[in-house]
Amino acid sequence: GLLLMERELGTSLPRTVRDALAPWFAASRKRLAAQGGSKAARWSKKLAFKPLGPPLLPPAESPGVLDTVNEALFTERPLLIEYRRAYRDDYRAERLHPLGLVRTGLVTYLVACFDGYTDPRTLALHRMRRVKIDKDGELQGPPKFDLTAFLNAGALDFGNRGPVRLRLRMQRDAAAHLHDTPLSRDQRVTTAGDGEHVIVEATVNDSDRLEWWIRGFGDLVERLPDGPIRPV
Repeated sequence: GLLLMERELGTSLPRTVRDALAPWFAASRKRLAAQGGSKAARWSKKLAFKPLGPPLLPPAESPGVLDTVNEALFTERPLLIEYRRAYRDDYRAERLHPLGLVRTGLVTYLVACFDGYTDPRTLALHRMRRVKIDKDGELQGPPKFDLTAFLNAGALDFGNRGPVRLRLRMQRDAAAHLHDTPLSRDQRVTTAGDGEHVIVEATVNDSDRLEWWIRGFGDLVERLPDGPIRPV
């Protein structure tokens, strides 16, 4: 269990927590090595994380950025950074009040408030450099901030335009995975008249990310006019 925590969480853990757990991680590795071909040693090699989709490379982050951000979140202190916005080459000095960290598989985002503001924003870690903790500063931000509620409201949906009753006409095989991993709890999949396609209906947040997902299927999917949102 400890080795899985080290492998899967790794640098997501604050440095102080990693340092505290380091002897336990080392002891676990030593114990497994001593056991050789034991069931425990073999079991740890039977688990893997492999995201679906093309093997994209993660963006390069400046050394030490993730550790410093994690420490600021752990100690609840502001951050002093230089930040480059998307499609820009210039960096601007900013003071941030960190609220949470979100890993999406490739890109890691810091949820934070800019100094003097209380609206949470998302900032990509790979666009940060020269990150330092303001050890004398006091953390400020919205009271009782809830990271889960923030994400459920569509914070990383890239221009969330609100809920819609999405309707798609999809080739049957292309939609097969939606039976196991539905788009929403109220998703419905029905067979189209030709038997080769299905009609998928689900209440989702309309966004650029949703459009990119739909376009990824090419000619295998057609977006139909949105239907009425049903009361929950």
